Amino acid sequence: MQAQHIIILTGLVVCFLLLTVFVERAFKRALRRSYWAGKSAGIADSSARLDALNADIAMLARRRERERRGFLQSIEIKNLTIRDLETRLTNNPTCLLTQADMQVLLDTATTLNLAHRTWVPMKGTEPWRVRAASQLIHLESIAHRIHAKTRLAERPAVATDDAAREAA
Repeated sequence: MQAQHIIILTGLVVCFLLLTVFVERAFKRALRRSYWAGKSAGIADSSARLDALNADIAMLARRRERERRGFLQSIEIKNLTIRDLETRLTNNPTCLLTQADMQVLLDTATTLNLAHRTWVPMKGTEPWRVRAASQLIHLESIAHRIHAKTRLAERPAVATDDAAREAA
């Protein structure tokens, strides 16, 4: 082999070795760039997902707070209604009849009793007598029931008045 061939072969080997080194470096650089690009893209994707999830959580928290306020308002309305009904029950008697109404019922019962006793000696008034007697019985039972209810309604009020006087 001649000297020029050896120099050319040596140059080719050196060029091949340098080419291998440069290709390896370029390959590693490309891998690093793609790795960091992929990592950056993954971080960006993860950040986008986290931002979307945080937005969903914030929206759900606002919705839950709105529903909680609505629930508390409905509970407050129900409590106000309960308090209003309780005050109505304690302030207003359950029986709407006054003492004058009771007196009218008792007077009507007395009149029916008088009519019944008047018709007893008369002939031909049997249907009216029976009707007056049954109405008298029903009217007296109604009057006694109402009277008993008004007495029961008045007793707790009197008891609370007595307790208030004793406390003072």
